[in-house]
Amino acid sequence: MNQVLLASFIVSFGNLTKYQAFRISMQKLGRRR
Repeated sequence: MNQVLLASFIVSFGNLTKYQAFRISMQKLGRRR
């Protein structure tokens, strides 16, 4: 696999998981309130 393609895939995957974790944490905060 191309190194640049692999790096961009890892970055996009990391951003996706960060976004999901952020949404989950916001939902937890909303429920707590």
